[in-house]
Order: sequence, then structure tokens, then C-alpha cells
Amino acid sequence: MGTDLGILAIYGLVVLALLPVRLAAARGRAWTPVGADGSGRALLSRRLDAALADSVAALAVFAPAVLIHAARDSFDGWTLLAGQGFLILRLVHLAASLAGMSWLRLPAWGVALLMPAFLYYYTLNLG
Repeated sequence: MGTDLGILAIYGLVVLALLPVRLAAARGRAWTPVGADGSGRALLSRRLDAALADSVAALAVFAPAVLIHAARDSFDGWTLLAGQGFLILRLVHLAASLAGMSWLRLPAWGVALLMPAFLYYYTLNLG
């Protein structure tokens, strides 16, 4: 993971990759452990809906912070660390969401949210 803009691009691709997976699950083409009543497919579909919505919201919060630093050319080791932390924690959150591990999903979401908050704070202090 080279730069903060690269991290933003990687996360954008992750969110983009969720779209066809979500559509395939909605059409019943994704592999799911389906019971006789189809409850497994419905559960996966709901989890994908939630994961996609969370991922898009996180992208909307993270992208401006990275783009502000890009415009100011103020990337450094701290911003890179925050970007890497964000990406790793969002991937953990995504996996936990799809696997139904709520005990991991919430902490990963909360700590990942601190990364863009740090970037915004860091931007204000560079002023």
C-alpha cells in the first residue's frame, strides 16, 4: 500500500466489487448454504445489503479526508498509517459483517471511523 490515494483507490475497488456480488446474491446465483425455505440466501442478501451500505458510507467519509491531503500535498507517515489502518479495519469489518460476527464488526467499525477523524483533525492542525 504505497500512498493514501492508492489506499483510497483500493477501497473504492472493494466497494465496487461488492456490487456484482450483491446483485448475484439477490438473483440467487451466489453460493449460499440454503435451507429448504431459502433462509440462508435471504440472510446473505441482508448481510450484503448492510455491508454495501456501510462500505459506501465509510468511503464517503474517508475520501474527502484523503483528497484534502492530496490537494494540500500534506501526506506523511501518519496519514499513510491512518489510511492503512482504515483499509485493514474496513476489510475486517466487511468480513465480520458477511460472516455474522457482530462481536468483531462493531469494534472494527468504531476504530476504522477514528482513522478519517484523525485525518480531518490532522488537516485542521496543519492549517
